[in-house]
Amino acid sequence: MTTTNQLTQEEQIIQQEMDTYVTTHQKSLGSTKQVELLHMTQLAQQQYEATKKTKQISIRISEKDLVGIKAKALKLGMPYQTLI
Repeated sequence: MTTTNQLTQEEQIIQQEMDTYVTTHQKSLGSTKQVELLHMTQLAQQQYEATKKTKQISIRISEKDLVGIKAKALKLGMPYQTLI
């Protein structure tokens, strides 16, 4: 499982929400539901790990467009590369 230090702020929030959901609902779920929830959590983790693989690319973009993208990314609080 990924440590919290390796996750982005958004991923940390998602992880905290998942942990809170599991903790609060674990007591009320029957054993079948617990097994099902654990299985779904494991599948979600595997899917997340698969999406973390990245590939470097190069693109040409006008300076005007890049400035606009950087401004929008700053406003959204994310790296401009992520926004692209």
